[in-house]
Amino acid sequence: MAGEILEKYGETIGGCRLVPSTHGKFHVYFNGELVLQHSHNPHHWPEAQEVAAKVEAWTANRRNAGLAGGKSTPPPI
Repeated sequence: MAGEILEKYGETIGGCRLVPSTHGKFHVYFNGELVLQHSHNPHHWPEAQEVAAKVEAWTANRRNAGLAGGKSTPPPI
């Protein structure tokens, strides 16, 4: 999943790291901003496409706000 995200958004983000967490939790941060939070349904794990859609929305919001894309490494999940 991290590889798919970096392949598509490598110009916007400098890294993507998946870190194991407790059962049922899955959070994705970019540039310190939470872009996907999953902690309610332990039987559903986001697919790469779902995460990519959140990343796309995040990058679009940054562009619309006039923020520079710039690469940076997201904090650990």
